[in-house]
Amino acid sequence: MYHILWIDDEIDLLKPHILFLEKKGYKVVGINNGSDGIKYVEENSIDIVLLDEMMVGMDGLTVLKNIKLNDSDLPVVMITKSEEESIFTEAIGSRITDFITKPVSAIQVYLTIKKILESNKIIKETLARDYAKEFSYLSGISDYNSETIDFWYDLNERVFKKDIELDKFGNDSLRSSHKVVRNELNISFGKFVQKYYEDWIRGKDSPIMSNTVLDNYIKPSLKSGKKIFFIVIDSLRYDQGLIINEILKEEVDSNLEQYLGVLPTTTSIARNSIFSGKLPSGIDYEFPGFWENFFSNETSLNSREEELLLHYLNNNGLSSKSLEYYKIYRYNEGIKFENKIVRESNSDLVCLVYDILDFMLHSRNKTELLSELINNEKSFRSMIKSWFRNSSLFRIVLEMKKKGYEIIITTDHGNIQVEKFTKTSADHFFTLGSRFRVGRNIKSSNKKQSWQVQVPQRIGLPSIFKGKNLIISKENNSLINELSYEDFINSVKGSYQHGGLSMEEALLPIITIRSN
Repeated sequence: MYHILWIDDEIDLLKPHILFLEKKGYKVVGINNGSDGIKYVEENSIDIVLLDEMMVGMDGLTVLKNIKLNDSDLPVVMITKSEEESIFTEAIGSRITDFITKPVSAIQVYLTIKKILESNKIIKETLARDYAKEFSYLSGISDYNSETIDFWYDLNERVFKKDIELDKFGNDSLRSSHKVVRNELNISFGKFVQKYYEDWIRGKDSPIMSNTVLDNYIKPSLKSGKKIFFIVIDSLRYDQGLIINEILKEEVDSNLEQYLGVLPTTTSIARNSIFSGKLPSGIDYEFPGFWENFFSNETSLNSREEELLLHYLNNNGLSSKSLEYYKIYRYNEGIKFENKIVRESNSDLVCLVYDILDFMLHSRNKTELLSELINNEKSFRSMIKSWFRNSSLFRIVLEMKKKGYEIIITTDHGNIQVEKFTKTSADHFFTLGSRFRVGRNIKSSNKKQSWQVQVPQRIGLPSIFKGKNLIISKENNSLINELSYEDFINSVKGSYQHGGLSMEEALLPIITIRSN
C-alpha cells in the first residue's frame, strides 16, 4: 500500500479527496502546516507528498526545499492556483516532480499519483501484453519482404529500440524472446547480403558502405568550406549509437543514420576502407604490398590510416585542406588529448580514432570486474551510457561544436556476443579468427551458419587472398577447429567478436552534428 502525505493548511476541506484516494487503496495522512509535514517526512516512510504552494506560516516552496534536503528522491507534487512563472521555475529548480493547478478534482489527484508511482508497473504490463504482436510481426519477416537495404535499416532501428525499451521495462522472459527473434532475423539478413553483396561492390544499386563514407559525409562538406571533426569509434554497435545519440541530443542537434560495413567486418579491412575511400582491392591497386602482412601481423595494417586519408584528399580535389589525425588507445590518452585537440586544433579536417572500446572488449577475460560489467548486452549498453556521458570524448565533441566544426561520429564495425559454434576444417589455415577464417580448401560443418567464399576477389578483397578461400561466420556463431570445443566454452562463448556477417556487426551507426 502506497503511503501519501498531503500538506495543506485547509486539509479539512480536502476530506472528500482523501476518502476517494483511500477507496483506491492508498494510505493518506493529512497535515495542516509545513513544519509538522517536514517532521512527518523525517520520521516516516513516505511514497509521495502532495504540497499546497500557498499556506499560512511556512510556504510550499520552503517546505519543498526542506523535504528534498531530507530525501532528494521523494516525489513531491505541488498544488497551486498561481500562474506566476517565477514560482514554477523555482519549484522546478528545487526538483519538484509535478504540478496540479487549482481547482483540484479528486480524479485529477488520483491520476497524477498513479502516473508517478505506478507508471513503470503499467508500462511493464502493457509492454508484456503488446510484445506478443511485435514478436509475431518480427518472426514473420521473410525473404519476400526484405529485399531492400532500407528495409533492414528500419528493422535494425526498430529491433534495437525495442532492446533498449526492454532494458528499462522488460523482464528476462521478454528479453529472451526478443533475442530469439534477433537470431532469426540475422538468418534472413545473412541471405539478403549474400545475394546482393557482389553487385553492391561493383556499384549496382549500392548502399553507402565503409568505402563511400568519405564521399557521402566528408567530401561534400569540405568542398563547401566547412570544417569537419571526424570521429571513428572502434567496434561501436547501432544500439550503442542510439544511446550516444540520445545523450548528444541533450546538448546539440544530432542526426543518426546507418550504413553497411564492408566484409569481413575486421578492423583492418573496415577501417582502411573508410580512410581510403576504397575497397581492399582498390587499396591493393593504389598501394602495392599494402596487405602483405595480413596473415602475419594484421594489426599493423592500421598504421597507415593518415596516409590513406591524405591520399584521398589529394585525389579528390581537396589537397588544399589541412589535416590533423589522432588515435587514442587508453583512457588517460583521452584526457591528455582533450586539451590539445580543443585548444590547438584548427585544421579543415580533424580526425580522431577512438580505440578504447575494442581494447576493452578484447580485455574482457583478463579482469573479473570488466567481465561482469559487460557480461550481457543490457549491462554493456548501460556501461556505454555511463562511459560516454562522463567521457573526455563527449566534452571534446561539445567544444569542437562551439568552435564551428561539423561533427561526424561513426565506427568501423560492430560486434556480436557469440553463443554457438560452427566447426571448420582446411588443408591449411592462414587465419584462425572466431568470426572470419582464411584457408586452403576450407570447409564448414554447417553451411547455413557461414558464408563460404571460394573466390575472395569477388567480394573486393586484395590479391593476397588469391588461391585461398574464406569463411565468414553468420548469426551468433563462433568458428572453431574440430578439436577446440573446450577452448570455445572456456574463452570464446559469451564474448563479443567481430569479423562476421550479422546485423550487429555490419549495420553501422553514423551521427551528424551540423555546424552553426
